[in-house]
Amino acid sequence: MPKIMIVDDDSTIQMELEEYLAHMDYTVVGTADTGEGAIEMAREMKPDLVLMDINLPGEMDGISAAQKIKEEMDVAVVFITGFGDPEYIERAKMVEPFGYVMKPFDEKEINGNIEIALHKRKLELALKKANEQLEHTNRELKQEIEERKQTEKALRTSQQHLSQIINFLPDATFVIDNEKKVVAWNQAIENMTGVKAEEILGKGDYEYAIPFYGERRPTLIDLASEWNKEIEAKYKYVKKEGGSLVTESYDPLIKPGGFLWGKASLLYDHNGKVIGAIESIRDITDMKTAEEALRESEKRFRSLFEQAPEGIFLHDRV
Repeated sequence: MPKIMIVDDDSTIQMELEEYLAHMDYTVVGTADTGEGAIEMAREMKPDLVLMDINLPGEMDGISAAQKIKEEMDVAVVFITGFGDPEYIERAKMVEPFGYVMKPFDEKEINGNIEIALHKRKLELALKKANEQLEHTNRELKQEIEERKQTEKALRTSQQHLSQIINFLPDATFVIDNEKKVVAWNQAIENMTGVKAEEILGKGDYEYAIPFYGERRPTLIDLASEWNKEIEAKYKYVKKEGGSLVTESYDPLIKPGGFLWGKASLLYDHNGKVIGAIESIRDITDMKTAEEALRESEKRFRSLFEQAPEGIFLHDRV
């Protein structure tokens, strides 16, 4: 039930208004007969609405008291007036009251003014709450945007540092994120593939974008993220060493008879969540060729050694 406070220096008018308000099912929480008294009572009783006589005795009239109550407690005020002095009316407008009740009173007029004032006050409070909520949401949104900007900035810086680091690696190396987009591509892999970093960074479908993979088989990164016994049995050229997958296989996409060595590892954040993967590739064709040549040389030497008619033995320097 709405709480109403009456401020008038005439006790008869106070009693008359209390009687009217009782009929209208309003609760009168107190009465005052001066502006100063009205302010103190409003602070204590915290009414929903104040019926305030404009012309009050003392240093503070009803208009000044209403202004103070509205500024300090944000309470709705309806003025009581029995005369139309233009000076008072102009001053009263500055307070922006919720209505006026004229003397002598009419019960219907009082009820109508109070109902309208309380309804306007309800709408005003609802609007104020909505605005506060909107401001709060805007602050949170601005903070979220700022945090996102900072995160994106940190991510860009991290990616730049990562690119700078892997650029020093001698092996062809690239890094992808969780969306399988290339985020780092070093000079060695540019030299190996002929694909510049600016041509591939940020691109997805990396298994097709990277020339030496094509559509023939998945990348080591794919296998690392899905590694299980079934995949292990299927891709026998891939071995698991610690937290990495390593492969050494024939690959004619680099050069006829070419061999590649590859190593891939998943990347984790501080919470253990996978955030991407890194893979290095090395062209070991020359090494394989040299190994094969050495084996052939050893084979020929052994054949000659075993077929020699003279007795031959070998010893070291000791």
